[in-house]
Amino acid sequence: MCVRPDKAVGSIAEYRSGSSGVGSGGVNIEEFPVMVFSTLRRAPAAFLAAAALLASAGRSDAAIVVSISEIGGGSLAVSQTGNTYTASSGSFSNITLTVNSNSATTAVTGSLSTTYNITTAGNLDLSTMPGLTISVLDDAFKSPGGGSGSLTNSVGASTGIAQNDGALGFNQVIASTSVAGTTTPNATAIADATPSAAFTTATVTPLPGNYSIQQLIEIKAIPATGSTDAIADSQTFSGTIGSTLRTNPVPAPASVVLAALALPVFGLRRVIRRKETV
Repeated sequence: MCVRPDKAVGSIAEYRSGSSGVGSGGVNIEEFPVMVFSTLRRAPAAFLAAAALLASAGRSDAAIVVSISEIGGGSLAVSQTGNTYTASSGSFSNITLTVNSNSATTAVTGSLSTTYNITTAGNLDLSTMPGLTISVLDDAFKSPGGGSGSLTNSVGASTGIAQNDGALGFNQVIASTSVAGTTTPNATAIADATPSAAFTTATVTPLPGNYSIQQLIEIKAIPATGSTDAIADSQTFSGTIGSTLRTNPVPAPASVVLAALALPVFGLRRVIRRKETV
């Protein structure tokens, strides 16, 4: 904490009366700056420690955990660079997830989004409907205060998957979002030549002050209708999963509402009484 001497002297000058050097409140103008700095030097260490604590209270480190497994197989090794997570499997030569979150700040709406870009490995046999299960968890969200939250779970599949026979296979993504023991219904998007999107909702009650958002995702490569041909080599398909939780404000207690309504009435009574007195 710091007080500028020029500001202190300038403010005292507003109280100067005459040339005696004494303000209207009986404070010696020449001694006042010294009094201010002397008081600051005596500020207790506990006060300074509390100020430092408040200054750092807004900081938060996101804790995001990503796991990927191949359907019918085991879990995959996941590498992380910043907010990008990568893996590979026998069916998919490249699996890239980009995860964005606003959990580092305390916001009315908590947001977690995952974008996937997946490349097939070799001539992938679609008869087995190869796919992935993915979990994305961020446990560092903070609510600004509220009794409940409105949860939205959305999915979008942007591209289909080219097959060797020229047909376009389906890129299917199914996802749900869980917060504080509440899970949305699954939302499903299936893209071929046309992108696809869907969403589901749920209400989280009660909403704790600290909460996590978890996305449970299933992605599948599905053959075109009536086709069993393999997917062409090195085909990339993509999509996005979005989860948002908006904190609902806590309604004011009935007693507070009634008191607020009563205040204008009390004021009106006082005016009436004054007029009667006159």
